[in-house]
Amino acid sequence: MSGVDYQKLFESAPVPAVLLDRDLSVVAANDAYLRATLTTRETLVGRNLFAALPPEPAQGQAQAVVRRLMERVLAERAPQRLEVLRYDVPRPAEEGEFKKTKTKKSKKVISKTTHL
Repeated sequence: MSGVDYQKLFESAPVPAVLLDRDLSVVAANDAYLRATLTTRETLVGRNLFAALPPEPAQGQAQAVVRRLMERVLAERAPQRLEVLRYDVPRPAEEGEFKKTKTKKSKKVISKTTHL
């Protein structure tokens, strides 16, 4: 498939996606991810995923779940699935308190062909 612009294909994919390096720093995020998290590439790329995400309300557990899963991926070097999570993203003050977001289904974190 010569001439395919993979960056444009990734960025325009309808499903939120973020690419991380081994240190869990954001390498890239697609437009759907930016819309879902109310962030920009400039505020994400190069930052640790957990430092870049807005803080969760006190009762939130999504970051802890994702952190444990990512630690397992790195330790086992095997595909893992992320189950449905709720993560309330703070909205700008003029739009209300929180934007409620959820992952829609299980996501494979890495593929069988991924080399860590």
